[in-house]
Amino acid sequence: MDRIERISQFEGLYDSSKAAVDKFMDEYNEYVRAIAGYFDAKKKYTEALMRYEEAQEDLRLLEAYYTGDDWKGDYAADEAGQLPEGLKRGVLSQDGINDLLDKNMEIMELLKTVE
Repeated sequence: MDRIERISQFEGLYDSSKAAVDKFMDEYNEYVRAIAGYFDAKKKYTEALMRYEEAQEDLRLLEAYYTGDDWKGDYAADEAGQLPEGLKRGVLSQDGINDLLDKNMEIMELLKTVE
């Protein structure tokens, strides 16, 4: 094999080897980013799940209030204009509290399939 043939042969080996190494590094970096993203997402999910579980007692209290006589009286007082104008009263919204409780039930069902 003469010099030109040898250089050409090793140039081909160099090109294919470099392509394999570069491809590996690209894929490895993508893999590392994906793993980091997974752990970040898992951490955020775990934190959200903890906050959700901590909110369950508050949601039970809201449901008891919403289905009880106090809510009905408070709602009637609001409708009659007996509450202060600046009072925040989102809890008296039938749709709002009902949607919140429905969404909570959906999440409970969803968590049954995840666990």
